[in-house]
This record gives sequence, C-alpha cells and structure tokens, in this order.
Amino acid sequence: MKFHISLIGGLIVIFFPARGAVVHGELEGVDFSYLNGKGKNYNINSVYGKGLISAYEKAESQNWAGTVVDQSIIDYLEANGESPKIFLEPWCVPHMIPYKSGYLTKKGICI
Repeated sequence: MKFHISLIGGLIVIFFPARGAVVHGELEGVDFSYLNGKGKNYNINSVYGKGLISAYEKAESQNWAGTVVDQSIIDYLEANGESPKIFLEPWCVPHMIPYKSGYLTKKGICI
C-alpha cells in the first residue's frame, strides 16, 4: 500500500492527475517464460482476479483525481485485530468522495 500511495502522491505533485482504489480481494499471478527454437525468450507476467476488477471499478467510478480506501480494507484490518484509524492515519484523511453518479459518500477515505 505504501508504494501505491507514493505513486499517486508523486503523480499529483507533478500535475498528472490520477485516481485509484485500494481494496482487499482475490488476486492471482502468472509468471510464464518460454524459450523458442531461435533462443528468444517470451515472457508473460500478469495479475488477474476479483480484487483487480473491484479496484478498477471503484477507481473508475470516482469523479476526481485521488485514491479511495475501500470498505474491504477496513473490514480486513478489523478482522485481523488492527485499528483501521491507527493503521491508515499516516497516509489517509476522511473526505467526501465524489462519484460519477453524483453521489458523495461520507464513508470514503482518500489518499
């Protein structure tokens, strides 16, 4: 999460608007390498899963340049005995999150 926060923060500082979402969900990774008959290497490195879809949908539904921490992260932290407020406080502030649907949510936490 720290890398993501640094990346989004750095992009905004250099005036490149970016939006994102941090979610907890399933991810799978594929690391495939194939050496053909001519000695050339073919690599596929992919990440896929419900967590990636959820993060994409959440990020694309926002109507601003920023990052939201999804409720799934809060639920995960609480289920593992962490205080979401203490864990997220160094990077996040409560904020009204504008969504493309016109809805503002008070529950959002932005980065």
